[in-house]
Amino acid sequence: GGTVAGVTYRCLYAMRTNIFHPIGRMLHPHINGTLLINELTLKFLAGHPYSFLPTILSYDQEETIKLVNDSIRAFDIRKMNFEHNLNGRGFFRNAGKVKTSSGQAIEYPYAQNAGDLWDIISRYANDYVEVIYPTEEALTSDLQLQEWYKALDIYVPNHVSALFHKSDVLNKDNLKNLVSTIIFTVS
Repeated sequence: GGTVAGVTYRCLYAMRTNIFHPIGRMLHPHINGTLLINELTLKFLAGHPYSFLPTILSYDQEETIKLVNDSIRAFDIRKMNFEHNLNGRGFFRNAGKVKTSSGQAIEYPYAQNAGDLWDIISRYANDYVEVIYPTEEALTSDLQLQEWYKALDIYVPNHVSALFHKSDVLNKDNLKNLVSTIIFTVS
């Protein structure tokens, strides 16, 4: 969340004029405070030899920080996308029901509840993007937004474009998916 917040504020917010790009305005309520929270959390969890993680784990502070860094390097944004994550674990949603890859309907309360939330967020993102970008050309010609996407792809470990099969250009469907994933993850 912190990388997304930092890149979003850098690319989609004009500090001198206090004006957000429309997509930055959409994301702001969800990412506001993320940088401060991450900084405080890291200090609490591993900021000194007697912080939380080195105290409860059998690792010293240096090894704990190495584990955190290894986890960051292994980050995969596709796992933050609810549908991709669920499908990758062999579960699928259809008409409010959760099924296994063999088609067997199962009770999976998390998938049902999180799926409902995902659907709400996705509808919001879809509607918002459609209002801001009525055509593909409107989006692909928004250089500020394209730069934001390129910066996210550089700074988010293992690239946000992995969500879209390494697409270099952000289109409407990809933007809807990306902002849905961001909001679902950081909210």
